[in-house]
Amino acid sequence: WMESVFGNISPASYESVQKMDLHKLINYYSNYEEKPHRTITDPTIEGLNDVIKLDVKNNILKYTHNIEVIYSAPIGFQYSWIIGLWQYCYDNKTYIDSSDVFILILKIISSANFKKDYVDDNSFRNKNKWFAHRVLSLLNCGLDCHGHMFSVQNLPLVKEIILDLYKNDNDAEIVKDRDISHQYFNSYSGELYGALIEYNVVEAYKSNAPIGNRWDDDIKCILDSKLSKEQKNPLFFYALGNKFYSLLWIDESWLKNILTIEDCDNWKGFMVGFHFNNIVSQVFEDFCNSGQYDRFFSNRDYFDSVTQNRVIQYICTAYYSEKINFDLNSPLLISVLNERNALDYENIIQFFYRKHKDLPIEKVKDLWRYMYHLNKELDNDVSKYFIGESYRWLDFFDNIDEEIKEWMLLSVKNLQPFSASEVIKKLTVYTKNNPIQV
Repeated sequence: WMESVFGNISPASYESVQKMDLHKLINYYSNYEEKPHRTITDPTIEGLNDVIKLDVKNNILKYTHNIEVIYSAPIGFQYSWIIGLWQYCYDNKTYIDSSDVFILILKIISSANFKKDYVDDNSFRNKNKWFAHRVLSLLNCGLDCHGHMFSVQNLPLVKEIILDLYKNDNDAEIVKDRDISHQYFNSYSGELYGALIEYNVVEAYKSNAPIGNRWDDDIKCILDSKLSKEQKNPLFFYALGNKFYSLLWIDESWLKNILTIEDCDNWKGFMVGFHFNNIVSQVFEDFCNSGQYDRFFSNRDYFDSVTQNRVIQYICTAYYSEKINFDLNSPLLISVLNERNALDYENIIQFFYRKHKDLPIEKVKDLWRYMYHLNKELDNDVSKYFIGESYRWLDFFDNIDEEIKEWMLLSVKNLQPFSASEVIKKLTVYTKNNPIQV
């Protein structure tokens, strides 16, 4: 027979932890000692940490009010407490607006011992850095300008925490990951940059600050200082891109400082961060006019396929949007279609194929017509690919007119492998209205 053990084993059951008040629980935690030579079935401090996190999630009031005793607890307990609070917010899509929690956090991160261990301990398991990271994750749950926002009375405490963490180490660590989006969302620095900007938005919104007077002076000073140093810091510029619309609301004129980025790595971070958003607005026109997309396609090998796909999605959304001045006469769209890049064509086909219920039919037909005439000579593999896959757009139309029949006749002669059955399935819908064309 074979036995498997998953996860960590706790020395105390969940039921017993539930029954303990904070004083007893912290005393138990502080006095617990692991066996020096343990087996995989022996209890560990990590197992106890897991049970405490679960108790935090399920008994939130116990850990958010009258909690001063946590200040004297070991950092391992404090880390379990803060990650439990964050998991509670994440799982329940909510936030914690407790002055007791904020006061305790500020007291912990301001202590001399916390700051000393924070700087001196460079190990991967430095719980001080992990604690600070999860504090920022927790704060960002209540700095959502589209929904959850901390109360006015707690904003000064929130600001003090963010600035104190910034002073501790404003470039604390960078997660080693080729994907800068993963770096941003999994790193202390990414959370910190996001919190700085979103705090400014919430503070200005809560105080009904008028246009032209929405900056928090301390936050603006930090961002201006970062920009003026002209250092290579892609993660910071990713944050500026990711929070572009927040900055736009704060001060549109300030964004001119960003759109002239010279350093390639910083500019890449900004572009990836901006296109991580799903918002496509008139800002798209500003990006076109300032040459951002010309620069992008001139340096497209600098970006991974995910970002390239997102840019094409932006272009497609701008094309069908009635609020954005962008059509088949726009130089950018003409350039992209004439380049006949295989990945771009695939993304264009898939974009309109997946969103067919929401799009203006005439826009799709105009695009199909343009791309058909551009590729009907079948003079390269990309042209053959588009003609063969263009049948996917047939679903937009209630009838097959003579023009669409011409496009479909060429399409069915150049289908990709295994596509024939899908075409037949689509055509059966038109047997009643358009039997001759079918």
